[in-house]
Amino acid sequence: MTVSQTAEFSKLKMADVKPISFSGPDGSTIYGLMYTKPGLDMTKKHPALISNVYADSGKAAWAGGMEHYAAMNLDMVVLSVDFRSSWGQGGDFNSGYYRQMGIIDVDEAVAAKKFLASQPFVRGDRVGIWGWSYGGFLTCMSLLTKPGEFYAGVAVASVTDWKSYNEWYTRRRLGLVGTDKEWFDKCSPISYAGGLKDNLLLVHGMLDDNVLYQDTARLMQRMIDAGVYFDTLAYPRDDHSIGKETSRPHVMASVLRYLYQKLSTP
Repeated sequence: MTVSQTAEFSKLKMADVKPISFSGPDGSTIYGLMYTKPGLDMTKKHPALISNVYADSGKAAWAGGMEHYAAMNLDMVVLSVDFRSSWGQGGDFNSGYYRQMGIIDVDEAVAAKKFLASQPFVRGDRVGIWGWSYGGFLTCMSLLTKPGEFYAGVAVASVTDWKSYNEWYTRRRLGLVGTDKEWFDKCSPISYAGGLKDNLLLVHGMLDDNVLYQDTARLMQRMIDAGVYFDTLAYPRDDHSIGKETSRPHVMASVLRYLYQKLSTP
């Protein structure tokens, strides 16, 4: 209704944004936004990225600078998706990951990857995924339980074992550790540490008081014990937000650098 952008902002060239939808594993319709560079050569195949995955609320609305940058400057096809538990699609969809965290939404992530791979201008063998907090957890579960689907992933501040997370949060989604341990194990990346076949970067702030750094450290040790290889990046003076004046641009650049380097390989 008004135009309030600064002159500097108006000089930015933004990606084309297109609403998309595809069928989820249980027949539900999954919605999202696809970002492409205006004038992108559609006769060639480009690497693709499922960006900033999460649970709750509408993730497509979160998309912004990183998605536009990846599309405009790295020639990536970028997808932002409203996975299971997003708002605005009814109660069943919103609560549909009860005892299914990292299971049904990982299946939806794979469906999103297959949607991307079906596009004639996307390299189906070079699709990446990344997320923060629950999104980091979802990235870990995607790579550990669905090897070969995603060529690369970046997991920031990830929950890797729900038994070590906030009881108020977990009991509403998994039950209680004392009586429902099987669900905690089934929905935790640490249970699948030996499953990694692709490229994974684990990122965590060492002062994180929401998802403790020990979650990433324990997953790292399990993966070492399993003989699988991964990459890691720690921020010694940062908490869950990794938001210090030097840390925030560094972590965002590191996420994109890693994905670009991996997904742009021949």
